[in-house]
Amino acid sequence: MQRGVYHVFSTAPNDATNPMFQVASAPLPNFWVHPSFFRDNTDTATDRRLNKIFRRETRSFEGLTSSATLNIAPTNVSPLPILRNEELLLLRAEARILGPSPDFAAAEADLNVVRRAAGVAPYPTGSTTAANALDRLIYERRYSLFMEGHRWVDMRRFPTRPGSPNPNNLPGRLNELPLDRPGDRIIVSFPIPIPELPPR
Repeated sequence: MQRGVYHVFSTAPNDATNPMFQVASAPLPNFWVHPSFFRDNTDTATDRRLNKIFRRETRSFEGLTSSATLNIAPTNVSPLPILRNEELLLLRAEARILGPSPDFAAAEADLNVVRRAAGVAPYPTGSTTAANALDRLIYERRYSLFMEGHRWVDMRRFPTRPGSPNPNNLPGRLNELPLDRPGDRIIVSFPIPIPELPPR
């Protein structure tokens, strides 16, 4: 699952160290994890993907509270993934779910390879259907690809869950992202860099 293409770091002259490195148990680390990442996981006893966070005492700052810090870079030269086999499996599962001729059994098999590798029980054979396949895919992508740059994009590009409240008419599933403080808002889009405007 971990084989793939990585961005490497080094302490050699003119090289850079990993900016995501932190001592997860330090008194005041830079990167904290939203409580929903642990709370929404249905396999907390066995899911090795939760090793990407470090559970610790609860801290609060400016109205935000967390009891977990980021733990994805053990050292300041740990590589960061660009594309891994795990993501390729999840992309194939997505194609099998959203393709012109959906194959939920094959998608389920891909998802179960990912789950078994994470130490999680597989989905029961034949239980992945049109009603739950996308939810299962998004769930596995959330935990398998944590901090690899996919979560916001996934929540924006996948269709809104049927019956899900969406009072602000946000695209995709952005309405399901948490808002913790009055006045907080969910980012819907990002500015296009000026050099990229003329071709558009």
